[in-house]
Amino acid sequence: MEVKENNLFSGLAGKRLVLFSGKGGVGKTTVAGAFARWAARRGRQVMLLEVRSRRELPGLFGRQDADDGPRQLAEGISWMNLTDRRALQTYGMLKLRFRAVYRAVFEQRLVRRFLQAVPALSEILVLGHLAHLVEHQPGVLHVVDAPASGQGRQLLAAPRAVLDTVRSGPLYESVSWIQDLLADGRRTAIGLVVVGEELSVNEALELYERLHRQLQLPVQTLIANRLLAHPLDAPVRKLLERCRLEPELAPAVGNALRLHERVALQQRYLDRLRAGVPLPLAELFEVIEADDAAAPLRRLAEQMDSAEEGR
Repeated sequence: MEVKENNLFSGLAGKRLVLFSGKGGVGKTTVAGAFARWAARRGRQVMLLEVRSRRELPGLFGRQDADDGPRQLAEGISWMNLTDRRALQTYGMLKLRFRAVYRAVFEQRLVRRFLQAVPALSEILVLGHLAHLVEHQPGVLHVVDAPASGQGRQLLAAPRAVLDTVRSGPLYESVSWIQDLLADGRRTAIGLVVVGEELSVNEALELYERLHRQLQLPVQTLIANRLLAHPLDAPVRKLLERCRLEPELAPAVGNALRLHERVALQQRYLDRLRAGVPLPLAELFEVIEADDAAAPLRRLAEQMDSAEEGR
């Protein structure tokens, strides 16, 4: 399928870091995987990242990996799960340089407990690991399946919380480096994934308020996922209402009209989202039938070809 010139996802694919967040259950993991496949088909090298996850993305590519990677999932796409332990080890190796020193300092039980107890420190370590990957792989598009809304807010707000408390020194410099990456709309974009339901839209509105208006982070697009269909136009509805009078057609027509009501309600929630968030909205429709485990990603990636910028 030909990609339109004003394709919404083309802008995201030009970044170095793209993070997807949203309410749990909206399919943001699938959207992140589909976007990675879409970008890889256009020549980008992609590092697909989960954060403290159950390693869901490999399964969506038809792979079952028992560890946290890195692993190759498809041509042009590698994957890794960012964990606190891996981030802590990376941080220690970067800052202390020598493995023996890392073990002597960071693997002491009291030190581990201290690090776990300090608010926002585990988030800073994970984000520091992410920023390190982005800095040292300049030609790679890093796509992050970020945690769901509440944990996602906590993760992305952590650098600002530290900078509001610490005013100078090595920690301030390290966290400023992380914050600079997250806040730079030339390098970074955040996409909010929703479904056409009340709770999902409410959380997206709250997440946009927190991330964009309060934290000044570059939320740049909305993705409405798992949409049912476009609403029926008025002439078709009138025709169905007339057909409803025929006994043989009544059950099927009733089902069609009920589906239309669900679709219309879904669109009303999306209209509310459009009114509250001045960003382009991409619409991705539900993938009902799947030939294999990787089929949903392929089909969503194909839908992304026709996702135009617009409201």
